[in-house]
Amino acid sequence: MNITKPTQYTLNIFKSYIELAGIKFDGKLLKGKLPENAVELYTHEGEPLRWPSWLNKFSNNFVAEQILKTIGAERFGPPGSTKKGLTFLRIYKELGYESGQYKIFDGSGLSRQNRLSPMILVDILRNIKNDLSVYPEFVTALGVMGVDGNVKHRMRKVESSSKARVKTGTLNFISALSGFFESKDGELFAFSILMNDLKCSNERAKKIQDQIIQKGLNFRRVPTGSILTDDGAKLFPPKPSKP
Repeated sequence: MNITKPTQYTLNIFKSYIELAGIKFDGKLLKGKLPENAVELYTHEGEPLRWPSWLNKFSNNFVAEQILKTIGAERFGPPGSTKKGLTFLRIYKELGYESGQYKIFDGSGLSRQNRLSPMILVDILRNIKNDLSVYPEFVTALGVMGVDGNVKHRMRKVESSSKARVKTGTLNFISALSGFFESKDGELFAFSILMNDLKCSNERAKKIQDQIIQKGLNFRRVPTGSILTDDGAKLFPPKPSKP
């Protein structure tokens, strides 16, 4: 569910809980600037380390949008906004990509104006993998294939499926899967599969993605230089040596 007016949504939820508690509410729900003489009644501390799981394991678009706005507020001051958040997203330039190579319009990926290549996503994942201050929490928050989140029922019959940690992405005629998998010989790979303008169902697209991941899980390097899967098929035949 994409909540386009989170402030009004929060106010309505708060009002509903007040009424459920038996408290009469006859005021108005208003959006505006906080008065300087406002009195804080209560502060509730949430569990900040749980939001990555809500975001990645269950593709919570609302959480994604609020994270982007919070980033903007932390960097440029309140109130947080999508514009402020997007201004701070400099990771692409740090990786050597110019603004013409990608377009980001929101925090959740729901906008069909977003443009991002698998190569950029893999570069970001590789950088995360090499950053110990980020990687452990990030990979733990990803969906475990065949175990939890919205990939709980995928690849359940594949013994090594839990060695794939992933994030899904789905729109009409679009299906995506990105993350990490560990190969047969313990090598860790970052990957990204973006499928646009589908001519098949989303379920069929997911099965194709699962087949690709299964090949990756069975991937192994052998001492001779050949690169084989578990069934002996050559994925990437070695280049012939120059005379």
